[in-house]
Amino acid sequence: GAHISAITNQDVPTSPPQNVSASFISSSSIIVQWSPPPKDKQNGVIKYYSVLMEELFSNTTFNYNTTDLYITIEDLHPFYVYEFNVVAVTIGDGPIAADMFQMPEDVPSGVPQDVVASPLDSRTLSISWSAPEIHLHNGIIRIYRITVTDVESD
Repeated sequence: GAHISAITNQDVPTSPPQNVSASFISSSSIIVQWSPPPKDKQNGVIKYYSVLMEELFSNTTFNYNTTDLYITIEDLHPFYVYEFNVVAVTIGDGPIAADMFQMPEDVPSGVPQDVVASPLDSRTLSISWSAPEIHLHNGIIRIYRITVTDVESD
């Protein structure tokens, strides 16, 4: 019998990247990994993967393109929540694989504001302050440590 073969035109993938996961490297960097869409759903040659990430506190978005099956993202903010989408691209974008993660906590990068110390009597001080700016908390502030140093006066 006769054997006929034909190559059809490419199309966009009909399945998203598989097994998308994020792993923390530190409180400010992650590695996002994925597997290709199933072979029969790629519908052409995958040129690259597009990773769109949104930082939800400020609605800042970042876009990365890579031919690898992972991307390392640095300079993220500790304790912030990020949402990310990964798509495979042939002649256009395939369906989105989406996930969300919260960065681990870190020590605050800001100091208490508006610190005021006033003597109540010869042995008692009243000390007040307000929290560091919210974007510098880097997590949940659980305690404030106050150190009082006795300074000799002449």
